[in-house]
Amino acid sequence: MSAGELRACVEGLLLAGGDKMVPPDNRCCFCLTLRLGAIIIGLINFLLYLFAFSWYIGTVGFSGDFEAQVSNMDISVLVLFCVQLMVNLLLVIGAVKRVPLHIFPWLCSNAVVIAIIMVMIFMLVFFGASKNELNYNEYVTSLSLLSLLAGTDMFCCIVVFQFRRNLILESRIQTEDSGVGHQGFNPTCSAPPAYEDAAPGSPPAKVPLEEPPPEYEAALAMLRPGDTTPPTSTLPVYSTPGTHLRRKSSLTNKHV
Repeated sequence: MSAGELRACVEGLLLAGGDKMVPPDNRCCFCLTLRLGAIIIGLINFLLYLFAFSWYIGTVGFSGDFEAQVSNMDISVLVLFCVQLMVNLLLVIGAVKRVPLHIFPWLCSNAVVIAIIMVMIFMLVFFGASKNELNYNEYVTSLSLLSLLAGTDMFCCIVVFQFRRNLILESRIQTEDSGVGHQGFNPTCSAPPAYEDAAPGSPPAKVPLEEPPPEYEAALAMLRPGDTTPPTSTLPVYSTPGTHLRRKSSLTNKHV
């Protein structure tokens, strides 16, 4: 275990009981950081695709008398090279400015490239040299080059993916340290303002108060001697059409 890994383990143990998150490890191979590795990957791929595109135009795209002969294959190759040049340029810009959104197109395009290379390797292995019209040396050379290209591209995708993941994690840590991300869950936050403070120009809405029912003694005092039913203004009688509902006149007897 190296000194850097030991330091990361100690920091993780110290911060395990707290609320802070451990910052991600941005180390790459050959004492490089993930950011510098992503920049180098983008620049090398950009230069390689630019060189391959120039070679294709100079040797295949034009005939001997420099007359353009554009075919569907040429258009497909042109689109492929343009897309690769654009995504590699976005990778370099995103790595320099630390923007994760600029790195995502490179991962998508290289995932498609890896899938195409794997299909080509499967076709070579499945059909063999005779079906692909290759001799033994050409077959072994093609299979080795495609395998090396697929492995290198996978390693580059892992480096770029880890760099993008670390960028997202670092931005989340900065948000939590600033207190913006957990503002809604902070118990020390003040209560929301009153309605009058939030809308000073509009009058507060008032709910109409209903008249409370009279007390028991007041209701008994309102009954006159000889009455069997309370006044209709005090205790209304509810009835439905065609029926007559009768209520008790007193709570001390059973007269209705």
